[in-house]
Amino acid sequence: MSPFRKKILVVDDDEDDYSLMSDAFKESCASEVELDWKKDGAEALEYFFNQTDGAVLPAIVLLDLNMPKVDGREVLKRLRSAVRFQHVPVVVFTNSADRRDILESYRMGANSYVRKPSGYGELVRFARAFCAYWFKYSSFID
Repeated sequence: MSPFRKKILVVDDDEDDYSLMSDAFKESCASEVELDWKKDGAEALEYFFNQTDGAVLPAIVLLDLNMPKVDGREVLKRLRSAVRFQHVPVVVFTNSADRRDILESYRMGANSYVRKPSGYGELVRFARAFCAYWFKYSSFID
């Protein structure tokens, strides 16, 4: 990975959603980002907690809530309880519009909550805006 490209870790059990997301990010800001995918919360937790000291962590995590094995709530809870990962920005990226999910996500330390766009065009616009905000104007990321 180029030192100038930021890694986005996508944690989502829907391979089709990830594939569309990958295409949208490639179309919108391929020179700026590299996507990595974990298909469920268990894989995401394994990824984080098996990191060696000094390993490059993702610049941001896009986290689905409703997944098999370990759901996004548990992933968020575990990341926020580990001092080593508390600084990693987490955007809950899910289909749920349930107010309880939104409030609970923020209570557990999510940096943002975004409903997944409904079509590919919307997803491309999201990816473009996401890259512009998080990687160009956000003080959260180096």
